[in-house]
Amino acid sequence: MSEKIHKYKSADNLFKYHYAYENVDDTAIIHTMHSHNQYEFLYLFEGDIEYAIEGASYKLTSGDIVFVNYHEFHSIKVFNKAMYHRVVFQMSEKFISDSFGLTVDLFEQFKNKPIGRDNYIPRETAEKHGLDKLFLKLTSVKEENAENDLRIKCILVEMLLNMRMLKHGNETFKIKNNLIEGIVGYLNDHIEHDFTLEEAADKFFISKFHLCRIFKREIGISIGEYITKKRVMFANYYIQRGMSATEASQKTGFNNYSNFYRSFVKILGQSPTNITKK
Repeated sequence: MSEKIHKYKSADNLFKYHYAYENVDDTAIIHTMHSHNQYEFLYLFEGDIEYAIEGASYKLTSGDIVFVNYHEFHSIKVFNKAMYHRVVFQMSEKFISDSFGLTVDLFEQFKNKPIGRDNYIPRETAEKHGLDKLFLKLTSVKEENAENDLRIKCILVEMLLNMRMLKHGNETFKIKNNLIEGIVGYLNDHIEHDFTLEEAADKFFISKFHLCRIFKREIGISIGEYITKKRVMFANYYIQRGMSATEASQKTGFNNYSNFYRSFVKILGQSPTNITKK
């Protein structure tokens, strides 16, 4: 597999991008189910991939865009004998406020969308709103310095403003499993409550064993890991907005602070008190 890779990261850690051109030879590339504490946008220059998000599956081809919220789990499969030429941008939710001191929320449309839905922008729509040209312009900036940080931030703001004009609802995706769709919805609706897996299983008239088995098979991680990571992501979100670590742990369904602290450090690599101090 031949490849060309370039990375860029802003000095203030508010955004970064990963540009890569890979020639997939014999075996498919599979990025297993994961999530981020930033918003992520992928623009596919060339390739044939399947992008799974929270039980929904998007088939992407050249010129398509997909984006995920900071709390949405996703995985990627690149099919054999295909080019995988893309750029992936990740942005902190504080990108606008810390960069420009503005209170307008350019991520509002992403926050309010249904989980695993409205994640896809087809090539025709991307070109109509000039998003393809903006991604090309972004990837042309390679040297990391203060001037280029500002240049990229201005381009990203234009991109987010253009995305606010998009109308969703006609995207092409398939549901892997109707039962999983219901389970994912239930978990996200109750993620901030202290519920048991038995209660979740009863909701769908299945056993706890079947719930765990089908979830792991369709989503790619265990249901326990999914719930814990989601809760930590939301707790981190609240802490960054001024909530104490104790309050955040209670609000996100952790039954005691010790469990919350251990999970937070394991998943994010730092203590919640360090987040508070920043």
